Amino acid sequence: MKSQYTILIVEDESIVALDLQSRLQRLGYLAPAFVATGPDAIAKTVEIQPDLILMDIKLRGEMDGIEAARQIREQFDIPVIYLTAFADETTLQRAKITGPYGYLLKPFEERELLATIRMALYRYQAEAQVKASEAKFRSVIEQSNDGIVLLDEDGIILEWNAAQEDLTGWKRSVVLGLSFAEVQSKLVVSSVSPESGADKVVESLVDQLRRGDDSVVGVQMAETTIQRPDGAQRTVQSRHFVIQRESGYLIASINRDVTEQRQVEETIRQAQKMESLGVLAGGTAHDFNNLLVVILGQSSLALAKMGPTDPARAHVEKAVQAAEKASELTQKMLNFSGRGRFELQSVNLNDIIYENQSLYLALVPKRVRIELNLDEALPLIAADPGQIQQVVLNILLNAVEAIGGKPGVISISTRPYERMAGESTTWRYEDGTAVSGNYALLEIRDTGVGMDADTLAKIFDPFFTTKKLGRGLGMAAVLGIVRGHGGCVQMNSEPNAGSTFKALFPTTDKPLPAAKEDVAETAVASVADSSPRHVLVIDDEEGVCEAVTDILDIKEIPTLTALDGQAGLDIYRQRMNDIGLVLLDLSMPGMDGAETFRGLRQIDPQAPVILSSGYDEKDVFHQFDEQGALGFLQKPYNLVTLLETVGRHINSD
Repeated sequence: MKSQYTILIVEDESIVALDLQSRLQRLGYLAPAFVATGPDAIAKTVEIQPDLILMDIKLRGEMDGIEAARQIREQFDIPVIYLTAFADETTLQRAKITGPYGYLLKPFEERELLATIRMALYRYQAEAQVKASEAKFRSVIEQSNDGIVLLDEDGIILEWNAAQEDLTGWKRSVVLGLSFAEVQSKLVVSSVSPESGADKVVESLVDQLRRGDDSVVGVQMAETTIQRPDGAQRTVQSRHFVIQRESGYLIASINRDVTEQRQVEETIRQAQKMESLGVLAGGTAHDFNNLLVVILGQSSLALAKMGPTDPARAHVEKAVQAAEKASELTQKMLNFSGRGRFELQSVNLNDIIYENQSLYLALVPKRVRIELNLDEALPLIAADPGQIQQVVLNILLNAVEAIGGKPGVISISTRPYERMAGESTTWRYEDGTAVSGNYALLEIRDTGVGMDADTLAKIFDPFFTTKKLGRGLGMAAVLGIVRGHGGCVQMNSEPNAGSTFKALFPTTDKPLPAAKEDVAETAVASVADSSPRHVLVIDDEEGVCEAVTDILDIKEIPTLTALDGQAGLDIYRQRMNDIGLVLLDLSMPGMDGAETFRGLRQIDPQAPVILSSGYDEKDVFHQFDEQGALGFLQKPYNLVTLLETVGRHINSD
């Protein structure tokens, strides 16, 4: 508050003006000048910028005090107290329009003068504070990124800021004075629940205030889907609360567009669902493949024992055909789970990215920008396009989650890369199969929150996840796919510095080898007929063991069977001199195939083992550090496939 206030005196009687000037100075105010006309009053106001004006209504000239006060208030917003000897109703009504801060009826006492001045200055300062507060409040409302709506106690719209205009497509000038319920009825498409929509929340608050219930506290949330006039739908999250004022209550509604956030959450939920389904599909396909081995094996065996004219032959052939179609179905399930056979072909990594660019844009919210930096000189790679697409999508979804609700950038780059000897420490997630040479490099960089060292060290571990939901198989699947293509990966990240994923894929300069021809006749003929050695079948499915035994029996190949790994090791230890081949299933409870394989090699480093699984051959062999498995038998297999595989390896020494 100022120590001294300057007061301008506007009075056409010089004696009265001098007396008033003297009084003001005794009361501690500055009164540097007085004038006698309206124009002089305006000019002096410009010159000295007073804090208060004492204005006589009757002045010299054509402009009276009321007109002078009106112009001063409009131009300078300086408070005015009228001095007058006239108190007729007409004069007072004219003066009232100019918003005076007091009246002094001549003649007046000094104490009356002091009280009127003090009251006028106090009122003016209070109003100035209110105006400043309102201006600040207005600035907050207008600059807010969230839509803000203010309602009176009856739910009538008093305020509708620019962000709310952008969010809804409805202009402030249109909605002011309308009821909130009326506007919502034209906007809302749906609510999370009918009882918790924004219109219902506001209706409840209005009812409470109308009943005089002022116990409304806290913030009430709502989420609705609205449709803008242009047809676009947006998901709006609203917070509603009551503001108490001296003059009553306001209902405030703060609204945020969460459309992209909900889309990302839905994308992540779908990814997590697909991840879980992949685990289920892989397990189901494995069990189903074991059943198909039995069905195909026994059906094929039945066909081999039937004559060409056997009346049952056509029916068995149909059963075999149905089982083979079922085998195709299990392969699709394995592909879905990331454990299937790769359909390799010569491809350009850039083409895969370009072809799926629209999909990437659909999955990534608008606040996240995708930048492509693809080298046109990129060499070809031998890859399964679907599996490569899965790699890119997994990394993209993780990047979107890391960026969160703020704007960000995801850059996808490719370029030729020559991997030098000794880079294994750089490509620390390789499995040892990646060697020096020429590669195509895929790099995906994001501006997300990044990871600390502990999290980064576990990022590719199966079942490790930083999410509240999910099984943590996405990044493990990415690593498996890249390794399955003979490549390796690298992940770099720091907190608040984003993350960078890199993958190397070996290049190719020649077409893939042609598919193998049918060798059914030579397969059966190649099985040794003289003194064959035993085949040890280690499989936890009794039906598989029986089917293999029955099929090999037609070529008089003796078999030994074990339903678990430990039993298989015991039999091999006792009969290793009689065993010419071990057919080992990889997916067994307890001691699995990998552990059993190592046990066989400890007993006999040259143990002849063929691995069998419903999963892909490359994926299977990457589980083994040792070299030397003779081959791989993909489940499900039939009579011809089994005999061809066994015939190729038994007694080969």
